[in-house]
Amino acid sequence: LASQCSPGRMELLDTQPLVLLDGAHNPAGMRALATALAESFPAGPRTFILGASRDKPVAALIRALGLRDEDRVLCCSAQHPRAVSAESLAEVVHAAAPNTGAVDVAPSVQHALRRARAANPTPALIVIAGSLYLVGDARHLLN
Repeated sequence: LASQCSPGRMELLDTQPLVLLDGAHNPAGMRALATALAESFPAGPRTFILGASRDKPVAALIRALGLRDEDRVLCCSAQHPRAVSAESLAEVVHAAAPNTGAVDVAPSVQHALRRARAANPTPALIVIAGSLYLVGDARHLLN
């Protein structure tokens, strides 16, 4: 995967556990991410670290991702003035994907990553998506 992608697009940045970045920030991008995840990681627990910008159709983004009931979602805000607050994003996730497993908030992508890793030392996959700004924050943190 990592050798066939652009930075921030299905980019595998860590393997213990798997941490995948995808700059999907519109419904078409989220659908493409959902398809890629279904093909490359069809089973196992998934933790999503999500962020979004206020000018995006956030509910449509969440619906396009196709969250499963066993998925965990950590909502956070990118370090950008257009970022949706983590609390507001969590409300949208609850409304747009009511059958999703645990939905929590984190003050930053750094905190969200720490919590995702601590919650289960070997989750199958951590996916960071929904905002190019959030993916940029994560790339900076992980590189």
